[in-house]
Amino acid sequence: MKRLPLLCFAMLMLLCAANAQNNGRMKLADIIAEHEKELKAKKQSSTGLLKTTPDKDEDFESEEYQFDRWLWWAKQNTDKDGYVVSQSQAWDYLKKDINAQKSAYKTTATQADWKLKGVTSNTGLFLNYFGNGQGRVNTIGFHPTDMNTFWIGTSSGGAWKTTDFGNTWKCMTDNLPNVVAVGHIAINPLNPNTIYLCTGDAEGFSVGNTGGAGVGLLKSTDGGTTWKTTGLKYDIVNGVYINKLIFNPMDTNKLVCATNKALYQSNDGGANWFVLYQYPSAANRVLQNVWDAAYAPGDSNALYSVFFVRDTLTQTRYTYFVKRQNGTGSFSGAISTNCSRANLAVSKDNPNVVYAVTAFTTALPQNGGRGAVEKIYYSDNKMGVIYYTYDKAAGAGNGNILGAAMNGSSQDGQGLYDMAIAIDPLNKDHIRVGGINGWESNDNGSSWQLFNQWRDDGSYHTPIVHADKHFMAWHPLDASFFFECNDGGIFYQKNGTWTNITPGLSITQFYRNAVSSDGKFVLGGAQDNGTQFINMAGGSHQVGFGDGEECQVDYANPNLIYWASQFGNLFRYNTTQPIDSTNKHYIRGNIPHVNDGAWTTPYLLDPLNHNRIIAGFDTIFVSNDTGETWTAISTKLGANMNRLAMTPANSGTIYAVEDKQTDSVFYTHNFGGSWSVLEHTFPERTISDIKVDPKDKDRIWVTFSGWNNTNMVAEYTSAGGWKSISKNLPKMPVYCISVDSSDGTLYIGSYDGVYYLPKDSVNWQLYNANMPHVNVYDLDICYTTGEIIAATWGRGMWASPKYLKPIVVGVNKTVPYAFNQLTIYPNPVNDKFTVVSDVNQFHDNEVQVSILDVKGRVVFQHKKTFRGNNLELSELTLPSGVYVLDISKDGVEAQARIVIAK
Repeated sequence: MKRLPLLCFAMLMLLCAANAQNNGRMKLADIIAEHEKELKAKKQSSTGLLKTTPDKDEDFESEEYQFDRWLWWAKQNTDKDGYVVSQSQAWDYLKKDINAQKSAYKTTATQADWKLKGVTSNTGLFLNYFGNGQGRVNTIGFHPTDMNTFWIGTSSGGAWKTTDFGNTWKCMTDNLPNVVAVGHIAINPLNPNTIYLCTGDAEGFSVGNTGGAGVGLLKSTDGGTTWKTTGLKYDIVNGVYINKLIFNPMDTNKLVCATNKALYQSNDGGANWFVLYQYPSAANRVLQNVWDAAYAPGDSNALYSVFFVRDTLTQTRYTYFVKRQNGTGSFSGAISTNCSRANLAVSKDNPNVVYAVTAFTTALPQNGGRGAVEKIYYSDNKMGVIYYTYDKAAGAGNGNILGAAMNGSSQDGQGLYDMAIAIDPLNKDHIRVGGINGWESNDNGSSWQLFNQWRDDGSYHTPIVHADKHFMAWHPLDASFFFECNDGGIFYQKNGTWTNITPGLSITQFYRNAVSSDGKFVLGGAQDNGTQFINMAGGSHQVGFGDGEECQVDYANPNLIYWASQFGNLFRYNTTQPIDSTNKHYIRGNIPHVNDGAWTTPYLLDPLNHNRIIAGFDTIFVSNDTGETWTAISTKLGANMNRLAMTPANSGTIYAVEDKQTDSVFYTHNFGGSWSVLEHTFPERTISDIKVDPKDKDRIWVTFSGWNNTNMVAEYTSAGGWKSISKNLPKMPVYCISVDSSDGTLYIGSYDGVYYLPKDSVNWQLYNANMPHVNVYDLDICYTTGEIIAATWGRGMWASPKYLKPIVVGVNKTVPYAFNQLTIYPNPVNDKFTVVSDVNQFHDNEVQVSILDVKGRVVFQHKKTFRGNNLELSELTLPSGVYVLDISKDGVEAQARIVIAK
């Protein structure tokens, strides 16, 4: 569940106007300053929303939730001058520069072999009353003739297709430069191979031309195999997201697009566009968004749309319902005051009937109220006359069907984030509205009942379906199926029973990850879906709520895990016990006199004492008893911390980086007895991650997020000071870094995947084989299985064998050391496995088989004979771990990695 912030759109939009001369770009520092000014004004106002005390059994979401979540993203995506970089700018850079640089990288076989680990299935309930989820789905596009085929669009995982009614899914956008947000999908009803993707994330949060802005309208004419931009393409000057695309009922080459700039039309299938209607900026009223558009079924003359307009002097919000009745004439319509969003639905049962649900944003004195439902509008003569069929003073409770309360008594809601409306195609009086819960009316909106709920509070017994509804529709070919898209995925209802068809989608947005020391599972902090426990052998379940953030696993006792929701709300959990309200210890509550931390508050386990936790707020705290008691080991260092780092080389060393643009790194070598500041010398100031050398407390690496930087990765040593080690890296954001303690190899997660730098190597190399184009926000290494684990933003959790430096055993090679000369199965192995070789010299011959550990020591050596190109090996007595299998004969040698897991 999300509560939208009471942002001052006035100040933000004034910023937009002030930055017009900068081609619409906006400085992050200016946005933050105006927002803080507005917060200060609210605190002095008796009518402002007050921050509520969080319910630790829910998700800790407060009024600033969506702004803080957007701000976390924006900090990672500024340019060197501090301007926020939109998705369209990143898209443009990726196409022009990164792909060209990649061609210069080494083209020999890579050791990377990424495999998806999850989340691909997550059903059932969490804590017996929350619906589990995998990731946000924004929309559905139905095939016009085949009811088993439909598409879904996700918040950052691209577009996916099913041809068997959701039993299996295929991502159709992996060939794009990076995973895109998809807000709407339109399939040509006369030619289903022609598909349009409306990019951008209107359901998320956006300031000006940032955040939710997409790359324009994409089009495929081959069923989604390839994609091209259309004439509605946005470059660096324009940051736009597209809310809706509709086809003219009489001519599918005529398209209408609702965007945050205007209502556009194309008469040639998207090649060229013109502004069909844009509310005139008169009397201080400025267009903010065109939320929706719809034709009356079968009628190209009746076109409806919804415009959100704001008065820059009075700050009053207006929602305009406009229509064009004759197909070519002017628009006319009605006004709803104090509304910031509305969504339309037109009846198939009676094309004269139009409904609209609206959300208001004016704060109610003392109670709040942002995003609650204001009114539901109704017309039975194609919007010739519009009247209220429902308002917030009627219906169940006090009538807020967009709020969290199952009796409608909520004083606030989040209608700007989640709102949907649908009309039963067989009954014009049966309508459904989705906010946090699902509500329906069978009497034209006069009365309302729940049809699903986001959590079971013990009072209502309707089905539990994941919170935050973004799209609802009856299947156009069979109205017995009702579909819903929400923050957890995609669900349908038939005969009163709900079915989750999200399994098979890998769309989870992960902030952080942590792998268990035995390699059996990995934790991931997921947006909208808590903390996920992913079994590396298959399967997953939820162990935390809210937006999952930082997570850790006790390396000495993998049954003990730690997870957190936003702002540093930290929990401890023992996985050997059922998770319930008594077995999830809220250890953040034990920290004395602490304020909220950063959106992703850092904490870690001391590498030399697994019972000791270090947490970074604006002060550094330590617990020596797994979180039961805490002590401050610093004064207030500055802002909240963004990253912490420690090293087994010295028990007293801690490094900390603030959650802001800075050139300062705080550190101590005596466990907080004294703190010093290490200032780097680079123009880049957004440090995204920091790591310490496992063997040297005075050697660190930092990464910089942001675009067009000169330096993406830097190293500091006490002997040599700072130096950039960016070398040949593309100038794109780097979000995280990990160091392999066994051989010194560095790995980074970037805007476009993973790169690695072996110790003493000249240049970075791609490490992306079989991974989709995706942001990688965190990396962790499991030394037991020899894997590196990547947390991606929109495509789930991935694992690959880590780089293994070739081991020379004194035999001249005529076959290069490469991983494609030998195939091992199964791998990981227990005590028996098969080797398949492509080396002709080995076939039907006796060979020498050696197994070496990671330090190059021979731990197994025997003569064995191939039968054809197969060799069977068994009765290994080696402990679990990563090894190199070396096979040689007459100076010919080949090697492969094996993982022994017992």
